[in-house]
Amino acid sequence: MNKIKLKVTVKCKKILKYGSDCSGLDAPYLALKHLYGKNIKPIFASDIDKHVLEMLYANHKAKNIYDNIKNRPNTYVDIYFAGFPCQTFSTAGSRAGFKDSRGTVFFDIYNYLLHVKPKVVVLENVKGLLTHDKGNSFKVIMDFLEDLDSYHIYYDVLSPHTHANWPQYRPRVFIVCIRKDIQVKHFVFPGETPLKVFISDIVNKNLRGNLDDLTPFEAKNLRIHQQNYITKGIDLMKDYYVFDIGATPTFGKPQYDISPTLKASRSNYFITKLHRKFTNDEIRQVQGLPEMNIVVSESQYRKQVGNSICVPVLIRLFKAIFASI
Repeated sequence: MNKIKLKVTVKCKKILKYGSDCSGLDAPYLALKHLYGKNIKPIFASDIDKHVLEMLYANHKAKNIYDNIKNRPNTYVDIYFAGFPCQTFSTAGSRAGFKDSRGTVFFDIYNYLLHVKPKVVVLENVKGLLTHDKGNSFKVIMDFLEDLDSYHIYYDVLSPHTHANWPQYRPRVFIVCIRKDIQVKHFVFPGETPLKVFISDIVNKNLRGNLDDLTPFEAKNLRIHQQNYITKGIDLMKDYYVFDIGATPTFGKPQYDISPTLKASRSNYFITKLHRKFTNDEIRQVQGLPEMNIVVSESQYRKQVGNSICVPVLIRLFKAIFASI
């Protein structure tokens, strides 16, 4: 398998404290650690999922790990990150927004910012947050953040395949808050960059599958996609197309040499040329995650990886943030 390495050169002389809520595998810490090494000191992490906590205890260096954002004291950190629950704003969820108890996690985050005021705050959510309830949910969030009156606030939608030279379609909203007293340059989100790393550079080309192993539902979906593409003069099985073979053809359309958005619910996407699905190690690499100590079941591991934030996007984002402070 080809090992793709992320090359970065960043200087950071000061020890910076870092904390996160709704941490998951805490991809932001992994990105910061990749950039600044021992100059990033993890102070706390939190997550309500017991299986996530098992992975955090086995892999994270945070001084304190909490089982709920509500149980965490208002400890100061310089950099704070929260990927607050997206299910209530996602097209895959109920889209109940703030009516769902998970949607109120934002107000726990706001309370922390109100009392602690970290230097840098980054919030992440699904792209659907922008349009949920005709934009009203996002407006509420922005109004609360602006009422803090301590930050310059920015937001944009970034995806690994357009903004980080990484082969996954995964558009996410990032809200960046930089405390006014430390910002020295105008912050600019990372711009789009040509994609030069593809799925065919990441996957194990020597590992081939057997079409006979597909379920009848999966085999039917594959046949439909093949027929649709034959009419375009394309033989799917001769190149690296990737699609969700467990979804109906309407929702699982093939993408050429990039991965569709990995999900917590399902990430066993099919690679046409190799006649097989992603391995556990390949979905980890699609998210740009390092090797980890796996202490949960395979299904729980794939769920957590599928729910993670893509590390290469975070690396570019943090570089841009640090260029402005």
